[in-house]
Amino acid sequence: MIVAQATALALSLFIGTANCHAQTNHDDFVWAGSASGLWQNAANWSSNGVTGVAWPGENGPATDNAWFTNAGTFNVSLNALIQFGSNMFANASNTTATVTINAGSYEFDSAIPDNNVAIDIGEIQGATSIVYFVTTGAGEITTGAGAVVIGKNGYGMLVLTNTQVVLLGQTAISLGGAPTATGVLIVSGTNTYVNNSGNGHLNVGENGGNGGCTVIISNSASLSTENLRLGGDSDGSTSNNTMIVTGPGSVFALSGGNGVVGKRSSPSGPPSYNNTLIFENGGSGFASLGPKNHDFSVGWADNDVDSNPGTTGNVLIVNSGCAFTNISVLYVDSNNFAYVYGGVLGGGYTGTASGTISNIGAVAGWGTLVGTVLNYDTNASLTASNSVGGLSITHDFWMSNSTLNVTIGTTYNPITVASNVAFIGNGGTVNIAAGTGFGNGTYTLISYGSSLNPTDNAPSTLTVGTTPNPSGTYTINTNTLGLVQLIISGIAPALPFKITSVVRTNSGNDMFIAWNTTGLTNTVQVGTGTVPGGSYTTNSFVNLTNIVVTTTTTNFTDVGGATNKPARYYRIQSP
Repeated sequence: MIVAQATALALSLFIGTANCHAQTNHDDFVWAGSASGLWQNAANWSSNGVTGVAWPGENGPATDNAWFTNAGTFNVSLNALIQFGSNMFANASNTTATVTINAGSYEFDSAIPDNNVAIDIGEIQGATSIVYFVTTGAGEITTGAGAVVIGKNGYGMLVLTNTQVVLLGQTAISLGGAPTATGVLIVSGTNTYVNNSGNGHLNVGENGGNGGCTVIISNSASLSTENLRLGGDSDGSTSNNTMIVTGPGSVFALSGGNGVVGKRSSPSGPPSYNNTLIFENGGSGFASLGPKNHDFSVGWADNDVDSNPGTTGNVLIVNSGCAFTNISVLYVDSNNFAYVYGGVLGGGYTGTASGTISNIGAVAGWGTLVGTVLNYDTNASLTASNSVGGLSITHDFWMSNSTLNVTIGTTYNPITVASNVAFIGNGGTVNIAAGTGFGNGTYTLISYGSSLNPTDNAPSTLTVGTTPNPSGTYTINTNTLGLVQLIISGIAPALPFKITSVVRTNSGNDMFIAWNTTGLTNTVQVGTGTVPGGSYTTNSFVNLTNIVVTTTTTNFTDVGGATNKPARYYRIQSP
């Protein structure tokens, strides 16, 4: 197994035909074979218009470039180790090429890449280039010091699947390198390992690109890289890129560097919008392998610069049965989001060390937040999906000048904090929404295992903000050790949801319907019968009108309703 050691190299790619390159010591070979063929068959290659003179990597220095420029479907196999310069996929604009390189149990090695690019997919604007690499047994794909570019100027897709070990080159895997380009990387299947450690970078949506790139890790595959930039590269940013880790055993790992969903660099340059990292169906991630302590950001990564670049709408999602952990500090920046839908998110990066979730954006859901949660900022909110499941914090929970959103009802789960709770500055505001069975009672907002306001740093408390029923009295109680409680009183019992009156009006032509309300919108529905006072079918009702509910009772007049014969039936539907 070859593991190349190299520093990050700037990309200086070239565009043109197979006979154009910057370094004269590289020879270019173009695949001239049929749909299926052997790499080592000279008859399958053409160099400078001469067919059958050699094949890329034959004899001498491993500097030859292999080009696939024809449209169509090709399956190329190896019967020995191949060492070449660069592998370029450059079919013409408005054509599609699908190329499978089956290395078998051999090594496919970009030993001396041309212009620091080992694999370039989608070289031509307007073209679609789809590439599969397949290995078996000890076979592997090695790119040495060369970058992998997926979607250079056109649409590029790289699929790495099943029973292979893939060693990429510790420089960069970059998707979508131009405004006309889109890149897709799929890593899938048991025993599929992509190792881009060392000083490697995964740039999903390069600076200058149009964004919209995708990475999928699935079916027990794994991808490890030193740094993740989901929404740009070190120089800038793009938007609307997506990365999905899906399926049991599927793993994404940062091997010791930093990661960001959003913008990597300083506030200069364009912002980065709507990039999304999703862990689903048992997929997992680690922000740092081993004892290294590294940050992960949602929004933008230069958190030591006190200026927001306007980067918004970037999202991290950890679904039930999934985890994204080993994070020293998880930053959720203003107007960016971290959702935990029953999963595990946060620290735990070395032994019992906790890590921190520093939130000045929005964190929401249920499940487990590992480490200490800091809800600090007037724009920061923590939303507990209490009616769905419990939200637990494994260490401390601190609030200052921020918001806590809860849903109160008969099905309710408090926030559980293993250690301390602190409200400092002006503490924070708790906004209350009504769940099923909302009403008077004492509800535990937060339970904690150690102390409340354990420091002398201006201890404060929560204040009540928005409520579902302003006629009630809402009180925060912190007098019971281990509990922060909400006491609700003074709310009249809810009226039963039913129609209370149906009468003829306006000279007997109209029908006036009154009812006790529920929900936010009530829909008046009408159905017809066969005879007066006779039967009707449930599915015969149609919507007559929608009414936004603002009171406990309301009414509606069905103009001309009494003139419908032989019968007319009414019912009210609430979401």
